[in-house]
Amino acid sequence: MRVLRRTINLPLHTGKCPTWLYKKMEKLAKIIIRYIFEEYGEKEVIRRASNPFWFQAFSNVLGFDWHSSGSTTTAGSALKKAINELEGIRAAGGKGREALKTPEEIKAHSNEFDVDEEKLVEASKIIAKTDNSLVQDGYKLYHHLFLFTKKEIAVIQQGMNTNNGRARRYHWLSPKNFFDGSQEIVGELEEKALVLVGNEKEKIELRKAMLELSKEVVLPSRHKIKGVDLSKNDLMFFKKVKEINPLSFKELLIINGMGEKRIRSLALIASLLYGKELDWKDHVKYSFAHGGKDGIPFPVDEKLYEENINFLKEAIENSKLDANPKKRCLRKLNSLLFYTSFKK
Repeated sequence: MRVLRRTINLPLHTGKCPTWLYKKMEKLAKIIIRYIFEEYGEKEVIRRASNPFWFQAFSNVLGFDWHSSGSTTTAGSALKKAINELEGIRAAGGKGREALKTPEEIKAHSNEFDVDEEKLVEASKIIAKTDNSLVQDGYKLYHHLFLFTKKEIAVIQQGMNTNNGRARRYHWLSPKNFFDGSQEIVGELEEKALVLVGNEKEKIELRKAMLELSKEVVLPSRHKIKGVDLSKNDLMFFKKVKEINPLSFKELLIINGMGEKRIRSLALIASLLYGKELDWKDHVKYSFAHGGKDGIPFPVDEKLYEENINFLKEAIENSKLDANPKKRCLRKLNSLLFYTSFKK
């Protein structure tokens, strides 16, 4: 796994997005996503949403500065509405209670085109548990946005660390293996985090050891291991796991009640018994038009915002004409920005 380790402080300011601005955000988001869809198809919409570089830029263009309150959740809401107006691609979930509706929304949308709703619901649950329980970095998830087509999925999640008041965002794109650790993580580097995802040999063997250990009676409650505090309820739970007899780590993870505490207990005990080294290093990367809603780097320029909406709208309406000068202009700008960013 190739991990770029870049860090940046990401303080979150309190406050809400004003209604007048959110209406503009929705309008601009729909035009941007429609343009990408018309130009490149639903696959590219999924790919870009899964990219933390692109999503941060998308949020900034909509009117957020880099630490605005709601820069993920509000931009995600606008993205969801934009996507659900397209064909062959759908979005489910969101912030808080909306995240809990993800399974039912997936099932409702899956009737619109031929997809395996059970596999999609399972993927949603596993990805949420992976970022909450297999990457124990102190951030509790409160945002889960699930995008899907017939062949691909993308997930944008965000967690909050109440100790430092900061956020961390996680991005996924059609994982073949949920536990190989290839998801993108953006946020502030933590000094200590338990990371159980990864395709390194030690981590693969550790997960196998945790699976086997879960089927045993896991120590009497009077025995303590540093970092492990198993109650009688926990021991009863592991007896239930033994009866279920999960055949894979994925099956183990999706058992109801298998949360971060029990995962951590299994990891620590497996490490003690089998000599498997735990990874306590944080795997973080961070990367970073119209101004920001908090006035940073300058107040939102409403006139410019409307002009750009109209510009893009006209470009899309004429998108079937390859000779459209505005379309050529956008392509040229995209090429220039791409070249400039990598030249640096």
